[in-house]
Amino acid sequence: MFSIQNLSEKEIEETVDAIILAIKISALLHDIGKLRKEWQESVGWKEGQPYIARTSNKRKVPFHAPYAYPFLKAFLRNIFGGYRVLDVIASATARHHSLEVTGRVKEDDFTLADESVVNFLSSLLSKTVPELQGYNLDELIQCCIEDTNKGSPMDEPPTPSDDFYFIYTIANRTVKFADWEDAGNEIIELPEIVGEEDDT
Repeated sequence: MFSIQNLSEKEIEETVDAIILAIKISALLHDIGKLRKEWQESVGWKEGQPYIARTSNKRKVPFHAPYAYPFLKAFLRNIFGGYRVLDVIASATARHHSLEVTGRVKEDDFTLADESVVNFLSSLLSKTVPELQGYNLDELIQCCIEDTNKGSPMDEPPTPSDDFYFIYTIANRTVKFADWEDAGNEIIELPEIVGEEDDT
């Protein structure tokens, strides 16, 4: 059972910061499956061109979301350690389109569009996640690609009685919002909770 009772205030703050960063990284890499050669070619990408991120032709496009689970599970564990909460965040990310999606990936089913993918991801992370400075991102990404290609069994999401269920739902919703914002090229404003005005 997860408990923060024995943690100091500083340790709690560091844990929260790490979880927020893990969700940020997950939102950034949630569409990792779109960098597969099969997905890119299905939407008309040709070698030497910029990668394609979106398409309106949904009938002919292979699935992409499940690959986020094994890739992010490996990536987050390499950064933060072997904590189950990271697997929960990776699982929530793989379900950013549907709660029916699992992280099940077949062995040798993560063939990249081309050799530039590793450099592309490394550059993206370097520019957007300053907390990762000091890591050899090329090496880390290559390691995670290899882990993803080992295949992964179906992941089991936490149940509502699980201590990590709240983090699972927050991570899933955060990635969904990030995806919607990117698709619409706009910021989604959540309604503010307005209380009674203070007359003092």
